[in-house]
Amino acid sequence: MISPRKTLGRAALVIMVAGMTPACGSRWDVGDFGVDRPGCTGVCSQDGGPQEDSSQPDPGMSDAGTATRPTEMSVAQARTASPGTWVRLRNVVIQTVEALQVDDQGHPQGSFWVVDPANPKQGLWIFKSSEDLPTPYAPKVGDRIDLEGWLQCQSGFEPFTAYRPQLVGRSGAHPTARLVITRLGTLTPPADHPVSPSTGFGNADGGFGRPNPEYAGSRVHLLGPLSLTNPQPRALQRESDGAEAPSFSGFEVEGGILVRDDTTSGETDGGEVRCDWRQKALDGGTVVFPQGLRGVWETYSYAPCQERAGTDAGCLRLPALVPGTQTPDGGVNKFTYVLHPRNCDTDLVGEWDAGP
Repeated sequence: MISPRKTLGRAALVIMVAGMTPACGSRWDVGDFGVDRPGCTGVCSQDGGPQEDSSQPDPGMSDAGTATRPTEMSVAQARTASPGTWVRLRNVVIQTVEALQVDDQGHPQGSFWVVDPANPKQGLWIFKSSEDLPTPYAPKVGDRIDLEGWLQCQSGFEPFTAYRPQLVGRSGAHPTARLVITRLGTLTPPADHPVSPSTGFGNADGGFGRPNPEYAGSRVHLLGPLSLTNPQPRALQRESDGAEAPSFSGFEVEGGILVRDDTTSGETDGGEVRCDWRQKALDGGTVVFPQGLRGVWETYSYAPCQERAGTDAGCLRLPALVPGTQTPDGGVNKFTYVLHPRNCDTDLVGEWDAGP
């Protein structure tokens, strides 16, 4: 019997994302970040984020019904907090710095993940703008910090990070607010969690699944050896109108695990070739990771780009989804979990056998 997953083509994808969102009762109408809740997800159902969790402690409220102080909570609680919640995280450690740049005034801004050293199984994505406090602070792996900011769902039109929970300062609801970071010292970050693909960890089911959200935002070590099985997985295809040829954001390894290779493929700005294992596999032969793979276990989604006919205004982003996951009943998976390696030296060490 042919799987219904394979009966819808690219045209159906464009129609689906342009005019529909998953209906109540579809396969993914549970808490959108792995917390099972019946029915639709409430306010964030339009943006794929978590809904209000009544088990969280209530913040202090003014007579006008606005919070007067942040709610102190754990990293795991913050991942499922209602968007707009004022959050305080205490004594967390920076485990991974994703990106960092400096503005014209010398103020750093960028994104990073923090974990709770006492319970490091989940992490939370943080964005520090150049205006967040203290402005001179540059996040570093191993910094032990306190944080105050607002939980926000990434926009459903962000190309790769749509629907992801993050802690920020200024946002639409709080245009003058600031993320406040208090550096307490340094601490060796927790070791990568060893997880075994042989037991089913990380199987994304071709992009239809949301595997192991209990590890979201933390670093994991996928125990090896592991072979690269598919250099062009449908779930990681970048679909856009007008594209001359399909491009991909990563590859799949045995066990159905999707790996994003944005920081390890292609060339550096200086022209140095990175460890582009996907391209090696396309060239022929086999790619094996003898010691497995490491990286951040986090969400992935892709927002297709629709060209604006007759203009030079660039493209129009459509709502993000996992490509190829439309179902005959009108459902679509808006995001999945994949491995995000950060470097070639420790996270993505492989071997290529070109064959005869």
